[in-house]
Amino acid sequence: MTVAGVATALALAAVCLAPWAFGSVPPPFERGLLWALLLTLAGATLFERDRARWPVLAPKAARLLGLVVLLPALQLLPLPPALLALVAPGSAAVWHPTGVAGELLGPAWRPISIHPEATARTTLYLGTLLLFGVRLGPWLAERHRYRFAVLALAAAGLGLAGYAVFARQAFGELLYGRIAVPTIAPFGPYVSKNHFAGWTLCVALLLLGTAIGIAARARARHGSRWTEQGAAPAALALACGLALAVVGLATGSRGGGVAFVAGLLVLGALRWSVSGARRGAIAVLALLLLAAGLAFATAAPAVRSRFEGLGTAHQEASGSFRLGVWRDTLDLVAASPLTGSGLGTFADALPRFKTAHGELRVEHPENEWLELLAEGGVVGFAAVVWLLALALRASVAAARACPDPWLRGVAHGALAALGALAVHGLIDFNLRIPANAALAAVMAALALAPLTAGERPRTSALSAVALAVLLALASLLPLASARPGWVEERRGAVARDPVVRDVKQRRLQAELRQAVARRPTAVEPWLLLAWVETLRGGPERSSSVAAHALSLDPRRPGLAEAVRRLESR
Repeated sequence: MTVAGVATALALAAVCLAPWAFGSVPPPFERGLLWALLLTLAGATLFERDRARWPVLAPKAARLLGLVVLLPALQLLPLPPALLALVAPGSAAVWHPTGVAGELLGPAWRPISIHPEATARTTLYLGTLLLFGVRLGPWLAERHRYRFAVLALAAAGLGLAGYAVFARQAFGELLYGRIAVPTIAPFGPYVSKNHFAGWTLCVALLLLGTAIGIAARARARHGSRWTEQGAAPAALALACGLALAVVGLATGSRGGGVAFVAGLLVLGALRWSVSGARRGAIAVLALLLLAAGLAFATAAPAVRSRFEGLGTAHQEASGSFRLGVWRDTLDLVAASPLTGSGLGTFADALPRFKTAHGELRVEHPENEWLELLAEGGVVGFAAVVWLLALALRASVAAARACPDPWLRGVAHGALAALGALAVHGLIDFNLRIPANAALAAVMAALALAPLTAGERPRTSALSAVALAVLLALASLLPLASARPGWVEERRGAVARDPVVRDVKQRRLQAELRQAVARRPTAVEPWLLLAWVETLRGGPERSSSVAAHALSLDPRRPGLAEAVRRLESR
């Protein structure tokens, strides 16, 4: 096996293991997954002797990657205040507020992103997964590698599902038997059952497509005697896919269930598009829907009751919460409709527009498409939808023209999985979970692999440049996450010695101004700045800064009282 083969196998192993670390959501595990993908890509790029055999970015793929990564890059570009107010009024209101707060931030050029570090991290996250998916596709075009990827995902899915069933019976809702998650229903190693369902149901759809492909290949080769050659492996793939589907539906995730049915419909439609396979497509789809119905009928009563209550979900606490957040998110979209507030900034941008749930820090609006619109604006949303449509059309056309029925079946299963993720994204955020996003990158590679079947990849310097930029960004971002010692400086700001007190107050004020310049929506440093202004004898300035802090998160419990206490000093 070549260095490229070893590196890609290690990257696939990282993707298969990622769900076990709570979906790789905790920052150390997320960084570990990204570094694993980056280093394996670097190893394949730098140490492969026969460089022409290592898959590289095709011209269309390179333009696709460049266009997608260009959006967050533009959002990090500093703009003059007048231009920023024109293209992103919401961001301009954060970076250039009125009163003393605007004076403290100064008239410097500012970016569209209201949290540049978060946007840079999202750029790294997005760029790494795109580069991994694009470079993985051509490598998988060879049959044995394609088979290896499918088998690896199948084994990972079955292992994850088996553990989840065992853990549910042995540990209840305790993660790994010892970690309580009070606010979200966990399942397996995931904090949320919805994200567990998203991962397992995607692999289930892939295996169902694989079963169809195995049967179609056997039928093409052996005619009426195809069952002698293809029945056993097709039945095995079908059984594994249905087993994963049953476990995924057993979570009670209604979004996952709806997404799975949508994926089955996509799979049936893709099979229908294949010449001469329409009658079989109807039979396959009917069989799969029947299996889904049987799984629902035999499910636990609690699971059935959740799905039976799908029509009244908006009246439940989770449904009303989603609807409220969506309404607030639309107000956020209206603030900067063209360019958004910056990728990865939703949690910082929403509090100004909250009308309820002020006690919660809402990280995501439970709708990936709405979150993309809020963070990327109409420009970003349209660009992503357009590029996805182009990729979908190319993949469907390549699969239809592919002479290998098995390769076509796997590609259809991968496309069905991506379709399920797209539907699930209407009420959840699977692609913001690192493990699920990495799985989506693999599914995209499997879906696009027929494009390069039988072709010899060409070398390209652009892939090496993109990799170098991502490695540099991954190395520099941890340095930017350092925070000043506000607690220690605050103690010195009330020292008895007037000289020491003045020095400490000036230092604390400078550190806090740097903090709000990095993250202007952070309430805490603004409140501390108001406190420093009070100590330095400026009650009017203190009131102005405190009022600005309150405007950033007016629904936060206790914040208005804290501002009143500052104003009364």
